[in-house]
Amino acid sequence: MSLPLADDEEKGKRFSCGCPEYISPSRNYGIDALRIVAMVMVLILHLLASIDVLSVENHGISSYNVGWLLETAAYCGVNCYALITGYVCCDGTFRYERVVSLWFQVVFYTWGSLLLALLLFPTRLN
Repeated sequence: MSLPLADDEEKGKRFSCGCPEYISPSRNYGIDALRIVAMVMVLILHLLASIDVLSVENHGISSYNVGWLLETAAYCGVNCYALITGYVCCDGTFRYERVVSLWFQVVFYTWGSLLLALLLFPTRLN
């Protein structure tokens, strides 16, 4: 199996093994994976803010300790997401279609995570 090189004239063609996937030579899948993990961490941070796990009354309970561990890790996820966004978008061009698409994604994931939190923690949401 041979992979196409970034400067290869046959960009986007199939592998020699006959795999049907096309691979863009300029795409960095490690950065995309880190961005997905960072998005999940941002979601966890927002869920922790809306759930009453980190209150002082819960001090000493295992959920309190796990909540603070998750919040600490989630702050790192927020910073990683900001750095990745700046790195990926520095050479991009502005298009209004991307703004509208981003807005619909934000609404979808906001409502989806709210419904998930309502199902998992119905008494802890206010």
